[in-house]
Amino acid sequence: MGNTRPPNCDGLAEKYVDLIIECLSLHVNIAQSNIVVDDLNCPKIDWQNATCPADRISRHPLDFTVNTGMYQLYI
Repeated sequence: MGNTRPPNCDGLAEKYVDLIIECLSLHVNIAQSNIVVDDLNCPKIDWQNATCPADRISRHPLDFTVNTGMYQLYI
């Protein structure tokens, strides 16, 4: 993807989240494995418990990840 989402929580940050989800949506429907290596910069998401606050910057990526069967790999 190349660009990491800025850490702020303004309208521009929400647009970044929308663009990231849009890009991932194009690839998740392809019948092959996908590996995303990036920092989505969403520190309020608890990936292990699949919970987050209701703000758009946290909720949208978490919902997308859960709904598409993607998961976070912890190394």
